[in-house]
Amino acid sequence: MSERQALYYIWGSDAFLIDEEIRSLIGQIRVESGEEPEILSLEADYLTPLQLLEALDYAPLFSVKRVLIIKRPVWLGKSRKKRSKTEEYLRALEAYLERPSRDQLVIISGEENPTSLGLEKKLGTGLKTLQIKQLEAADLAKWVQRQFEQRGRDIKPELARIVANSGQDMYYLLNFIEKLCLMAPGEPVQMKELEAELDSGEEIRVFKLSDALLRRDVRAAMNAFRQLLEQGESEILFLYIIVRQFIQMAKVKHYAGEGRDHKDIEALTGLKSWAVKTKKEQAHRFSWDEIAELFKAFLDADTRMKSTSQEDRMIMETLIVKICAK
Repeated sequence: MSERQALYYIWGSDAFLIDEEIRSLIGQIRVESGEEPEILSLEADYLTPLQLLEALDYAPLFSVKRVLIIKRPVWLGKSRKKRSKTEEYLRALEAYLERPSRDQLVIISGEENPTSLGLEKKLGTGLKTLQIKQLEAADLAKWVQRQFEQRGRDIKPELARIVANSGQDMYYLLNFIEKLCLMAPGEPVQMKELEAELDSGEEIRVFKLSDALLRRDVRAAMNAFRQLLEQGESEILFLYIIVRQFIQMAKVKHYAGEGRDHKDIEALTGLKSWAVKTKKEQAHRFSWDEIAELFKAFLDADTRMKSTSQEDRMIMETLIVKICAK
């Protein structure tokens, strides 16, 4: 890894495409070194300049490649209020670039143009900048079509264009596509599905997280949770939607236990047929005693988020582990 590539600043407005570029860089290191690099993501918003400098210091006993990732740090901005703090962080990066590790690649992502932030002037040739532009409408529609096809559902080009032109970011679109592919696997996408589902943005954004929790898959749930945080979503939004999903699951479990048929449960809950089927399958994973305990945990998490100084992230991670415990 050359000195010229010691530090990358990757910028643009779509977090999905930026993350794709980061994955591509990691893949290049994997191919060049013939081994899996260590990946370390820093919690940028809670990082002090001294902690940043300590994290940058990397001198392994053996030649182990490391990628240090800092996504959209709040301290890297143009506002006058943040500017004095920004200088401290830039001095830490500048000090690192005086003697960068040959085995480490540092990647910072953001939305701001590096020139307007003065990064190139401050950090010099040790910094490599990459601008990631949004896909043109036609290319985004093709991407939408490929994502459906890879999951076993056909979609007409005109419907793919409707999805692409919805104005949503690509992480939202990916979650939306995955949701539709679970609703009617193998069937061609219909216009009525887009009309019914495309505007339900909150549920779709948190779909991967709530689905993993109802499957009691702790690894998938933690990955989805961290991805949502990286996209700038709020923990209280996660909790609100998770509670709503568990209420729906409990209702389906109750009516199914009464011997109600599928159509009756649809009418009583207001859920679509596919959602009733999914919730029935999920309900078998939770006993009524567990459901009662989880609703106490939901209330406790909500109270702590609103009334204590404890970090919301820690509260949510604890809740995720509790939900997934079997």
